[in-house]
Amino acid sequence: MNSEFDALLNRLKHYSLRLLLLSLMSLIAACQTSPPVYTPPQPIGTIDQQHTLSQLYRQYQQWHGTPYRLGGNNRSGIDCSAFVQQTYQHLFGITMPRTTSQQILQGKHIKRTELKSGDLVFFRKGSHVGIYLEEDKFLHVSTKIGVTISSMHNSYWARYFWQAVRVKPVSSISP
Repeated sequence: MNSEFDALLNRLKHYSLRLLLLSLMSLIAACQTSPPVYTPPQPIGTIDQQHTLSQLYRQYQQWHGTPYRLGGNNRSGIDCSAFVQQTYQHLFGITMPRTTSQQILQGKHIKRTELKSGDLVFFRKGSHVGIYLEEDKFLHVSTKIGVTISSMHNSYWARYFWQAVRVKPVSSISP
């Protein structure tokens, strides 16, 4: 368990360093004579996978330790579908419905072998949702731990995996 946590910390440090370098490069570019051009958030499918992954790990850092609360939607307590809703809105500018039963309808069903960072993973016939990271790990809100990262190889999650969805571009998502 410690080695997995250490590996996760090392990965987070790596992505934090990339984020810092990207920020510095942005500052340097801002000093040029032409004004910066606003780029609206892009749909998940068009964002570079490393960038998506970096954003998702940053979201984890910000929400880690937030407890599970059924119906909750803030840092004092949140449930799985609200976490997905807020993450997609905050990171990708995508408005998602509030419930797992509606979130599963917001994209294309994909095979588990096709999962990419940012895809939604559903468990227990749609009663639980998380966001796929990489290497069979996903970000979600556990009823016991709160906001956490879990392995899809864990016997519980492996047994209850149900479906995966790649979210449609913004123009085709209904509120």
